[in-house]
Amino acid sequence: MQTNPRKNGFVEKTNHKTLHVLSVLFDTLIAHQEIPVFRGAMAEKVGFEHEWFHNHNNSEDGSDFHYRYPLIQYKRRGHQPELLAIGQGVDAARMFFESLDWKMKIKGEIRDMPIEELKLKKYELKLEPEPIYTYLIHDWQALNQKNFETYKKMEGLFEIIRFLEPIMTAHILSFCKGIGWFVDGEIQLEIVEMYQRNQANYKGISPALFNFAFRTNILLPDRIGLGKGASQGFGVIKRKRFREKRSV
Repeated sequence: MQTNPRKNGFVEKTNHKTLHVLSVLFDTLIAHQEIPVFRGAMAEKVGFEHEWFHNHNNSEDGSDFHYRYPLIQYKRRGHQPELLAIGQGVDAARMFFESLDWKMKIKGEIRDMPIEELKLKKYELKLEPEPIYTYLIHDWQALNQKNFETYKKMEGLFEIIRFLEPIMTAHILSFCKGIGWFVDGEIQLEIVEMYQRNQANYKGISPALFNFAFRTNILLPDRIGLGKGASQGFGVIKRKRFREKRSV
């Protein structure tokens, strides 16, 4: 039975969490730079009053955005647009599927967006004593203006890896907080292999995008985003599964 994170007025920590993730793959093609347009079209389709779809703050409290982990995310699988709804975002996404009209306005053009695949998965997330899970992360945005200046002064790969590991851990903790999981224990993480770094335009800037494999003791869902731009296709993770060697 899932532990209630809030009980009798205090936060209860646990080393496990049940989480539902809904993935929706659409039968059309988009370019990577069209993901924000896809996001805007989806928000317009369901109505801008539903904030989980765009994360803008509709209230008059002086803040333009909700600074929280995005529970509805937009990305590409191959060249096709994909919507990922996480936890509470699954309930929010149901309002979209109440409609039988799969047309959306993208760049002023009405486009058919039929659903090719719809999957709802249940994950039993947990924290292990040792790092036993390996993940690949693609186009991860780790750096804000402050730590970017620190990063620019680094030369050796080992120094960069040790600099990035606590940032990645913080981004995982942000995900856990976003789904209401107050982890009882320490997240252990190590980057085990670095790949080519990329650059891409994000909100008018071209940040460094990191690609690497990391090992950790926390079980995470496939295809969630971590870090800046997680709602728009950046920082997507995928678990790397190893086949057992057969004895001869």
